Amino acid sequence: MTTEDVCNAVRQLRKELIDDWYLTRVKSECNVDVNGDQVVPFNTFALKTSIPRIPRCDILRKIENIILKILKSLEKGIMPSFEYANHSSWDNIKFSVEFGLETIMEPKTSKISFGSKRSRKKFDLLLKLLAIIYQLVQTDAYRTKRDIYYQNVNCFKTQSVLDTLLNNISHLLEVPRWDLHVLSTSKGCIAGDLQFHDANGNFICCKNTKSGKGFPDINTRLLLKTLWNELRIPVFGLMDADAHGIEIMFVYKFGSKCLSSEVESLAVPTLKWLGLFPSDIKRLGIPENQLIPVTEADIAKAKSLKNRSFVKSNRLWLQELEILLEQKQKAELQSLNDFSFTFLPEVYILQKIASKGWL
Repeated sequence: MTTEDVCNAVRQLRKELIDDWYLTRVKSECNVDVNGDQVVPFNTFALKTSIPRIPRCDILRKIENIILKILKSLEKGIMPSFEYANHSSWDNIKFSVEFGLETIMEPKTSKISFGSKRSRKKFDLLLKLLAIIYQLVQTDAYRTKRDIYYQNVNCFKTQSVLDTLLNNISHLLEVPRWDLHVLSTSKGCIAGDLQFHDANGNFICCKNTKSGKGFPDINTRLLLKTLWNELRIPVFGLMDADAHGIEIMFVYKFGSKCLSSEVESLAVPTLKWLGLFPSDIKRLGIPENQLIPVTEADIAKAKSLKNRSFVKSNRLWLQELEILLEQKQKAELQSLNDFSFTFLPEVYILQKIASKGWL
């Protein structure tokens, strides 16, 4: 195996991904027979290379209309309520090869009524958060979720409650999360031969040695999608050989249930899973002292993943999950350090790419 073997594999994959994307666009946007004689210029189907933004005035108007509706309900003696698409149910989600996990055309809704004792508290919290967002958008200011939480800790109780409410408001207003002027604390890091200017004109150089951590956050997913849109470079996923690692890979590739309405801006369906596969544990002979027994939560997560439609239709993904459940052991990427500290970057990754050993 040589460096040229690795580069050739990446070049060929890039060409195949662009060709596949092009043919898919021709079929869906032009409804033409791609095997016929009609030739359509490639640039006719250029992807959106910028993340869609909603004008501030439109967001303010949406919030004002909601408040006006509440006032009119009270005037008529009707208990006010919020109603929005329920993104916690898989019944409202469909899968497409082109984009990933999408919200169906007419999703079932959730209704939060002030007249219901069960939902009155949530109604109050949604109204409070709407007021905060309105002020931020109106003044063109930004705050982090962390700031909002700690300044209102008695209201929101936990940061996960605040995060759920932000998703609810995003669906209520039909506005992307990133247009609500509430910033997430990024968990992802970037390193490598990449330089760019951000929206504020700051020059960013990515030549450092940090690594990502945790569940995929919105900012990391937006950046990854932008890299594919702008540069058309192959994206590889390298995760731990466990159910949670596999789920993280699926979120980057197909998006998530709660943000399915923003899948076109967040998911990278062209992503290839490079490893660490559950099958690699025996194939590589990872030492027993580096393996971790799976927990009941791991088993439940793996079984849940097996039931997803896009997994059922992919024999190799299904096989890896079955191996994980059968061997009842998982491995972290760090376990490869037992071979040598350079085994992962200099042997495993390069051999996987050169041999096209991705899924």
